[in-house]
Order: sequence, then C-alpha cells, then structure tokens
Amino acid sequence: MNKKTSRRLAAVALSLFLLGHAVAAAAAQAEKRFTDVKPGAWYETSVGWAFQHGIVAGYPDGTFRPNAPLTEAEFVTMLLKRAGIPIREKQPGEKWFAPIYEKATEMHYGVRAADAGKLQTRGKAAALIAASLGRTLDEEAAIRFLLDEGIAKGRSVGGRIDFAPNATMTRAEAVSFMQRAAEYAAKHPVADDPDSSGTENSAGKDGMQTGGSTNAGGGTGNSGSSSGGNSGDGGSPGAERPDSPPPSADNLAERTEQLAERIDELGLTVEKNGQVLSVSHPSGQGNGAILIPASDGVGSVQVLDDSEAGCLQSAHALLQYAGIAIDRTVFTNTLAAVKESGNNAALKIGSQLLTFQRTNTPGQITIQYAKY
Repeated sequence: MNKKTSRRLAAVALSLFLLGHAVAAAAAQAEKRFTDVKPGAWYETSVGWAFQHGIVAGYPDGTFRPNAPLTEAEFVTMLLKRAGIPIREKQPGEKWFAPIYEKATEMHYGVRAADAGKLQTRGKAAALIAASLGRTLDEEAAIRFLLDEGIAKGRSVGGRIDFAPNATMTRAEAVSFMQRAAEYAAKHPVADDPDSSGTENSAGKDGMQTGGSTNAGGGTGNSGSSSGGNSGDGGSPGAERPDSPPPSADNLAERTEQLAERIDELGLTVEKNGQVLSVSHPSGQGNGAILIPASDGVGSVQVLDDSEAGCLQSAHALLQYAGIAIDRTVFTNTLAAVKESGNNAALKIGSQLLTFQRTNTPGQITIQYAKY
C-alpha cells in the first residue's frame, strides 16, 4: 500500500469517525436550537447535523421551517457549505448570490445565475448533488445514482415510493440530502485526478465539512414538503437568500438593497413617494403592491391584485423591507386562505402581529402589521 493510498484511507476513517460522533448530539442540538423541530421528527437529526456544521442557521424567531421551499441559489449555497468550499465576499452592487454562482460554475455544477430565484425541484437537486460529488449526470441518471447509493430514499406519493422529480424541495429534505451526501463523500473520496474519469469532475474533490462555517453568505435552503405522508428525504425558503432575516430596522441601506434585489428578480420596479413605496404591476399597468408605513414598526401593505403571483411576491418583499419576518410560504398560504374563504385572518409571529383583511374592492387585500 503506497503512502497516497494510506493517507486517503486514514482520511476516510477520520471522516467517518467524526460523522458518527456528531450524529449522537445532532438531534439534541436541533431540538434545543429550533422551536419547530419536534423530538422524533424524521428530519430532526439531519437538521441538528446541518446546524452543527454551519450549513444552516435558522431564522431570527428560533425556527427552522422544515416544510418551507427553497430556491436554487439557497440549495447551491448548502452544497458548497457542505463541501467546505470557501466563497468570496459579495462586492458592492452585486447580487447576494453572485459569489455563489461564480464558485459553483468553477466547480462544474452546471448552474446559471438566471435560475437563482427559481424554486428548487427535486430532480434538478439530484443533478446538483451528483455534480457536487464529482459526477456529471443528467437528472434521470442522477436520480438513479442517488437512489442506488442511498443518498435519496424517495418520497411517499399515494402509498408508493417515488422520487417526485418535479416536486419542490423542502428545507428538511435539503438538509437530509446534505447529510447523506457527506456520508457518501467520506466513504468515496474522488480520485486525485478527477478528469481521468468521464463521470467525475473537480467538484468531487471534497469530503465532509467537519466543523465551522464557510463564508457563503449565510443561511440554508429547503426542499419541498412530503406529500401523502412522511418524506424519506427531508425539508424546502422561497426566492430569497438562505435563512436571510429581514434587514434590521435601523439599516436603511441594507433594507433598500435587499428590496431592490427582490424586485429586480421579479422584473418589476419600485417607486418612493415620501415614506410610501409602490411596486409596479407585472402587466406594466399601475401598481401591484404598496407599503404605507404609519410609524416605526407599524403600517400596512396593500396587495392590489391577489390573482397575480408577482403582486404577492412584491408584497412579501415590502413586508421584509419594513422589518417583518414572515416565511414566504406562510404568507402566500394565508393570502390564499383569505381569498378563498372571504374571511379576514390574523397571525402572531414572535413580537409581530399581522392581520389580513379583504377590502371592498374585489381582488385587493390589506395586511396590517405591528411590532410590539
């Protein structure tokens, strides 16, 4: 046995030891850190493991939000953090995900920055995971690879197990994938010359991240909630940076930058008139959402067309600009319930109170918010 092989086997043994040692504490860590990770949940250990390794951080209100969806940018961020790949700081004027996609392109993940804000599907996630492990595969081949190697277990759909490639991934599913990918990487280190194989690339030169957080802009992604029962893969935020808290109330520059990024991703424009912010309607005719602050931490956001997804997304962006922390999925589901039932709704999230009210104008909903 040559020295290079001996070093590789020693690295594998060390990685497996560290991985096994961490699992025992992971579940307790998740339960202690996140208020919405229940003891015994199928994703509990994976959430704790991901938190311990700096892959996820959770939200300011102490939640993980396991069933929330995530964007491709968020998922790619998790992959890079899982592999322990350093990412440069974002430069002024750049999108938050620019350094992420720069590094992912360098690692041959096969991604485009234009897709950063799209919700991550399970099929595309399979191809990205395979790429992060040094295998350039199409979605179908990547899914087979993940299932064959035990990195994925599929999702229960109508009483049968199916990978559900077109389904949106959840945050719980994402961290479950990350943990299994780390276990696989620890057992199967990529050859020193990855280009010598037609199925491996330089993205696979990694092992398990054994501690600390890489400089990747923070946060984590999700992976789609299970349909028809417990998912075998785990959880899924919308098109926003992973675990990105709303900007601090006293940081106007940061709030303005994040709002501009969100509105730009939607292809819309925002105008300011005094303290009032108006976001254009996707049709280009008039406004789709308006923020009317009353005082610090108190105000309202008006959705002027509840049938248009762009108006709902821009309304959520305006709430975040106002310093209100509400998960995008919770926000859109509450709006949908109000629209369908015709009844008003109220949500209390930490020190925030939000009321969703129908107006006398069909298709319009007003969200009153207050922080106390």
